[in-house]
Amino acid sequence: MRGTADTAEAQITAAYGGIWRTSPLFATLWQENDVATTSDGRKRLDHPVAGPIELEFSSFAVEGRPELSMLVHVPVSPADAERVRSLVVGPA
Repeated sequence: MRGTADTAEAQITAAYGGIWRTSPLFATLWQENDVATTSDGRKRLDHPVAGPIELEFSSFAVEGRPELSMLVHVPVSPADAERVRSLVVGPA
């Protein structure tokens, strides 16, 4: 999948290349690549059909594949689980 990552990087570079030339601050920040990540937390979604859904998420490294990670989302409450279920199998 390295080709996919290379293609995405090329597209990002093309999209933001003009900003580098006009903003020295942007160029500096981009080169520093100081991106904070989190491996777990909560997300709240406002789905147009199911309504609000709160999920806990955890990210895991895939052994031997540093370019890959696995992201798992789990409903926070039984009500959230029911909303997710209704999206997958339809109303009860």
